[in-house]
Amino acid sequence: MNFLAVAVLGEDRPETVEALTRTVQDCKCDILDSRMTLLGDVTSMLLLVQGNWNTLARLETQLQKLERSHKLRCLIRRSHGFREHPDFRPYAAEITALERPCVILRIIDFFNSREVRIDDFASRSYRVAHTATPMLAVNLVVSIPEQVHVGMLRDEFFDICDEHDWDALLEPVKG
Repeated sequence: MNFLAVAVLGEDRPETVEALTRTVQDCKCDILDSRMTLLGDVTSMLLLVQGNWNTLARLETQLQKLERSHKLRCLIRRSHGFREHPDFRPYAAEITALERPCVILRIIDFFNSREVRIDDFASRSYRVAHTATPMLAVNLVVSIPEQVHVGMLRDEFFDICDEHDWDALLEPVKG
């Protein structure tokens, strides 16, 4: 089997997601993994699509047509699909902080500088109901190489979080 990674940006319209998924199905491809979220008034979608060479080629052509008909932007890239990494341990990290410049950069830099791979990342700004304090919630799934001592990494992670007055969790991904 062959794979395509597809990123799509479009107007916030209900038919956008339906049109994209119908196009994938009509081309006889399968969606293996997907994400959809609203970023302001923009619909953002990420898909990992599987098919044989002919069906993926057809999908690439149909996505170009969909771009024009639905005012979308599509970025398509051939992929090798999922890769197994048995020598990595998956961990979930959650950080809650006052919204400040560089919070996200510091978190990413912390993990990258220790050769910990970031597999999934999401952040959301919000205001606390009673005080309107601007806050930031960050959720990550990271893969820790087996040569990295988890206890030491956890201590360093909580040290940087304490230094910046962030609330945080770092725990194994279960099941």
